[in-house]
Amino acid sequence: MALPPYTLGLGTQSGAPDPTSRDIVFAHDASVVEDGLALLPSALRGKPNIMALLRALLQPLQTRADDNFDLYIMGAIDMAEGAMLDQWGDNVGEPRGQFYNDEEYRPFVKARALANNNDGTADELLTIFALVTSPMVCVEYIPLLSGGMQLQVFRQSWMSDYKRGRVRRLMADAAPGPRATLLVESTIGSFGPPRADNKTSATGPLPRLI
Repeated sequence: MALPPYTLGLGTQSGAPDPTSRDIVFAHDASVVEDGLALLPSALRGKPNIMALLRALLQPLQTRADDNFDLYIMGAIDMAEGAMLDQWGDNVGEPRGQFYNDEEYRPFVKARALANNNDGTADELLTIFALVTSPMVCVEYIPLLSGGMQLQVFRQSWMSDYKRGRVRRLMADAAPGPRATLLVESTIGSFGPPRADNKTSATGPLPRLI
């Protein structure tokens, strides 16, 4: 999974745009394989075995370039604060909204960047879900007999209603399609089936749907 190019405007410490500066463009080479194949002499381009061999040799280089770029973008978001973090959020499509604390907002920016270009695999969805439900103890992926899936997070405390709404919206974009996705929140000591409300009993709170 490779993130797309991103462009950010340089700004002053107050966050105001600096008219004397140029935009910073975060981009990577997404065409390592195609560029390598294009360098073949014309006499060899029609040879299926040679093309297949060269493609197999170049693909690991493309994968490494993609992974390195993703790490670079995630690192840049980790270091961004205030107005610069807002720029990252606007760029990837995840405005700050009511997240007044950078530490609460930052995981959503990172998750949105990943959600924009994920393939819907279990590992990718768990990574995104873990980000938007942080701080968490653990997350788990449970395939459902209906063909859908359940993503469940275990936390020390319940998320706010506002955060739960943001989680639902982002995960709906990360896992589109006909598969039903059940999002469940639990706290340590929770038991029983998921519930739409936080009912309690003598033995502890029930899990609830996000």
